[in-house]
Amino acid sequence: MDSRIVNREIRREVWPALRGRGFDTFTARTAWRRCADGICVVNFQSFNSYFLLVDGCTTFSFALNLGVYFHALSERNNPETQIKPKCYECHFQSKLFKAIAQQNYGRKDIWYVDPEGLNLLEVLDDARRVLLDDGIPWLDRFSDLEHVLEILVRESETETLFGIGAKWSPRRKLLIGRAAVAMGEEELGLRVLREADAELLSIKLRFESLGRNGRQPKRSNNK
Repeated sequence: MDSRIVNREIRREVWPALRGRGFDTFTARTAWRRCADGICVVNFQSFNSYFLLVDGCTTFSFALNLGVYFHALSERNNPETQIKPKCYECHFQSKLFKAIAQQNYGRKDIWYVDPEGLNLLEVLDDARRVLLDDGIPWLDRFSDLEHVLEILVRESETETLFGIGAKWSPRRKLLIGRAAVAMGEEELGLRVLREADAELLSIKLRFESLGRNGRQPKRSNNK
């Protein structure tokens, strides 16, 4: 079994289904779809040999991650990120859970591929179904900034939506402020951004104070 075989079968079994849903840019493990305000990302996460020792899955197993990146919410003007953001760079992130039961591997967020790859097509078939049934509708929730702002204001962070920070945290306020400004609500957006900046500065100063207080004075060698 070779991870190149997994890549080949992802290309054959999954990418055509995503092309039918608007995705047009692909690498071996990641697909991107552009929308009016941002970019949707689907990623097949692989695992290294250390994770195999710790968790018991094979290096051919995979997790399915989703992300949505919005240009208006970005704090850095990285050209590569603007075109092909990685899932961990996205403002909204989620993961998918397999629908099949794998008796030899209980985790729901990882599709287990056996060492010989005998079940590879079975798990890819399940991954494709989950992507179409659960993943695409999740990505479609973030179709425009107006709905995104509503999610940011109203929704508490759950295990199926992460990256946005806890409700009313400085991180969440930054995203709310940027979204509001992008939608033309400049007064509201700038006010929320000022609040977020002040809270982040306060946190930074507290940590710096802890660092100073934790330093021990150097002992002099003079007697």
